[in-house]
Amino acid sequence: MRDRAYISFLFHLLLFPCSEMVGISAAFAEEGDASTMTAFFVPAEPNLDWSSPQGLTTTALRNYLLAVANPYLHPIGHSVVSLHCPRSQRERTIWAAVTGGSNRGDLERLLFDGLGAGILLMEFDGRLQEGDEAKEVVSRRVWNGKARWIRAEISDEACVRAISYYRFFKTNRVYRRFRADYRPLNGNGSGCAGFVLSFFEVIGVSFDYKDFSREIRIPLNLFSTSSRRVSVWSLMLSSRAREWSRAGEESVMLSIIDPSEVYKWIGNHSDFTKGENFLSGIEKSGVNIDARDVPLPDISAFPIFTENHIENLDAE
Repeated sequence: MRDRAYISFLFHLLLFPCSEMVGISAAFAEEGDASTMTAFFVPAEPNLDWSSPQGLTTTALRNYLLAVANPYLHPIGHSVVSLHCPRSQRERTIWAAVTGGSNRGDLERLLFDGLGAGILLMEFDGRLQEGDEAKEVVSRRVWNGKARWIRAEISDEACVRAISYYRFFKTNRVYRRFRADYRPLNGNGSGCAGFVLSFFEVIGVSFDYKDFSREIRIPLNLFSTSSRRVSVWSLMLSSRAREWSRAGEESVMLSIIDPSEVYKWIGNHSDFTKGENFLSGIEKSGVNIDARDVPLPDISAFPIFTENHIENLDAE
């Protein structure tokens, strides 16, 4: 028995080199003196084909069928945020994510409701995932490479603001209006990746969202109307679903932050720096940011706070 345990230990060392084990452990840090914020991104499982309405519908249908059989899968990807604030007088560790709909409900909607491409713009009744439920989404995936992260070491003041923002988001139930393209700080609701990245925005850490986004022009004739029903089979088989619209054609623009694109960006930036070492250091599964000296932005820049007459987020 002892020999078997020793062999198992050596096997795990071969699978996970020490440097990678240290990096992954850092992503889950819930102890220590450093204030940290970590965003985790899980890609669609399996990958979605965004090359055309036909490709997207076919692969989304496949993913939802697989996810109904295996709830562990995320058919369109997912995102989770973790905060560790050791000097906070209230919450010290937060895990959270936002989701909308359900795998079975979304599959039935896709198959039977005849919404056509309108399902991409549908607003769902969102739900907040917290604590162990949110953590479980990424814990196993980080080890097997199915989740990547952006981890920021931040100032204590930034940590206090992030916690205050989370309380505001939760108390005001911003998550209840869920749509893929919603950005919480705009005041219209939330998508899953938009929720996670809004924590970076509210403390002044900015990214070029073009690297994280997908923009598609959806042909108008793929939307159902009161007189015309567009079925899932039309989206998969009709000639008008073979390509997205071009500029100048009648269409609806959809721009979303895609967890799969963020996941890909993290994997592609093995030697990435910005400004004066703003982003520095990267490991196989995540990017580490030193954001301790990033100044906090004026919250009046974010519509959600001005609309709700919030003037201060920086008090515990």
